[in-house]
Amino acid sequence: MQKPDPSSIPLSPGVYLYRDGKGQVIYVGKARILRRRVLSYFRPEGLPAKTKAMLAHAQSIEFLTTTTEKEALLLEASLIKKYRPHYNIVLRDDKQYVLFRVNIKHPFPRLEVVRKARRDGARYFGPFTSSLAARETWKLLHRAFPLRRCSDRAMKNRVRPCLYHHMGQCPAPCMGLVTAEDYLEGVRRVCDLLQGKADPLLKELRSRMEAAAEALEFEQAAVLRDQIRAVEKTVERQATVLPGGGDMDPQFYGQERIPACGEPNLLRDAAEPPLLRAFLAADKPVLGICRGIQVMNVVLGGTLYQDIKPFAHVPHNDHWAKIHTVTVRRGTKLEQILGQDTVLVNSQHHQAVDRIAPGLTLAALSEDGIVEAIEKPDAKFCLGVQWHPEWLSAADPAMQGLFDAFVAACRH
Repeated sequence: MQKPDPSSIPLSPGVYLYRDGKGQVIYVGKARILRRRVLSYFRPEGLPAKTKAMLAHAQSIEFLTTTTEKEALLLEASLIKKYRPHYNIVLRDDKQYVLFRVNIKHPFPRLEVVRKARRDGARYFGPFTSSLAARETWKLLHRAFPLRRCSDRAMKNRVRPCLYHHMGQCPAPCMGLVTAEDYLEGVRRVCDLLQGKADPLLKELRSRMEAAAEALEFEQAAVLRDQIRAVEKTVERQATVLPGGGDMDPQFYGQERIPACGEPNLLRDAAEPPLLRAFLAADKPVLGICRGIQVMNVVLGGTLYQDIKPFAHVPHNDHWAKIHTVTVRRGTKLEQILGQDTVLVNSQHHQAVDRIAPGLTLAALSEDGIVEAIEKPDAKFCLGVQWHPEWLSAADPAMQGLFDAFVAACRH
């Protein structure tokens, strides 16, 4: 395979797929910076024999971008399990990443680092991109929220508190120095943090720190301050942008493909729905643009018009120019963001939302009745627009406001 043009390779995190001459996926990989990783395959010397063999069979390469390296790992694992590429050997046995385990059946659970989730009634969190990253997070959590580190056998046989107790990093349940209720409160906070529920925890800790300071309990206030810093360092902010692109396969919304429907992007059709469901389940911010609004609607149970040309009577075919007016519904998140009830937008699409999915609400319409925006009212931030605000944001404060609101949601 010839070296691809560097300018064609994204600089963002993501996943790359090598295909052979028959279009079969033969290797899937992830990268923190796609361009740097992919170009490393084409250095003059030093490649392993397996990599050389893979490149000899590869005829093309495709890219899927993500917002973080962690998302890329999840997507990589999903695609490897879907395609089972011939040259992938690392993730097939799930040894690439690790998870946290909390045995909630135990009266004094500990936080464990494990390689595999089992159906044992315990709670699992992750995956983490490396065992080193997991260990660092594990240490940080123990400094913030003291939990026991010893095994069940060691805890049962201990006759005196361990060194970690004297360092303030273990409450010594082995010696009966903490009640199960108080200990489980610390476990709850750790689990909330690992689920991404950092904001309520930080609010609680700041309130307790301020109360301790007002009561002149400065040592306790310092402990709470350190916990706050540890929590802020541990939490990984995640979000996803579903960008524009090719048509979605009508089979996903129960229709036969018509001639006017474009060639589906099967790779994105396979990758985006599970990614979106995972982010919605975790209440992470989601912004859909053009194709993205359509994916949001289909994944949540709605349908699409495969081609709007027969009934659209305003232009929907210019990336750059503001070519038609959109009416924004009052009381929606979109209206709060834009600060106005009508906006001029660009447009480049021939498919659109038809039946809006349950749980989503209409946020904006074009002059010819095309759905231009939808949102999920019960989500932290889940908004889709049919136009391309990224092409207008440099000169239009309202369009930039969309991205500012999305970034603000990512930070909280």
